[in-house]
Amino acid sequence: MPKPYSLAHKKAKGRLKTNVHIIKFAFSNSIFIAAAA
Repeated sequence: MPKPYSLAHKKAKGRLKTNVHIIKFAFSNSIFIAAAA
């Protein structure tokens, strides 16, 4: 396995993790806002 590939794969994995985190954060935020409204 060439190194550039694994590096790109790691980057893509990290981006996916970040997206999941952002979605979870936005989801819990919307619930909090709905509860406060």
